[in-house]
Amino acid sequence: YNWQPGNINNAVAVLSPPANTTYSVTGTNAFGCTNSATIDVVMNNFTITAGPPLSICNGQTTTLTANGTASYTWMPGNFNGPNYAVSPSSSQNYTVIGSVGPCTFVATQDVSVTPVPNVSINMSPLQPVCVGDPVSLNASGATSYFWQPGNFSGSSVVVTLSSSQTYTVTGMIGNCSDQAVQSVIIIPPINVAASSATVCKGNVATLTTNGPSSYTYIWEPGGGSGNTFTVQPNQSTI
Repeated sequence: YNWQPGNINNAVAVLSPPANTTYSVTGTNAFGCTNSATIDVVMNNFTITAGPPLSICNGQTTTLTANGTASYTWMPGNFNGPNYAVSPSSSQNYTVIGSVGPCTFVATQDVSVTPVPNVSINMSPLQPVCVGDPVSLNASGATSYFWQPGNFSGSSVVVTLSSSQTYTVTGMIGNCSDQAVQSVIIIPPINVAASSATVCKGNVATLTTNGPSSYTYIWEPGGGSGNTFTVQPNQSTI
């Protein structure tokens, strides 16, 4: 017997073709008569890929996909099939075993897991805040931060407000994000109005503030309380 390609003169040829190859063998008997036969050797190419992304946030799912063979078994999980949806809680290496006839192939795929940040905001001073006073907002729980409104970046921002405002901070660890919200309550200026700015001596005037009734008010002189105060001045008084 003579095998081609390879020029092997033996009834049994041990071959390791690098790709799909057609082999022919020519046999010669004792009388010099010859005959030939051919056989196709098909190489099964086996690959494994993972659906994007390979880096996921904790709690997300990614799909690992194998192709090139007839059957697949994934470990860990002992899952059978070409497409394996996984949600690991920490970074994990997956192995898939693929088989075609007597051929067995093994491939691996790493899936990295990034923890989801838990973002919170600390405000100083505490609520409420007077108009014009600086307020410090400090975020924690992530590695980078972006504030709205204002397009601020960084873990801490200082704002000075004339009216109440709600801020949202987005914290990131890698591609994973979380948000926190903080309302800054501003105490507006309090004005005083009198029922009459000019009264006759001995008559009564009523003074009223525009602030909410939940505030505490002290009037001087007189020591009155409440957002309404009735006075009977004997002379012009502020």
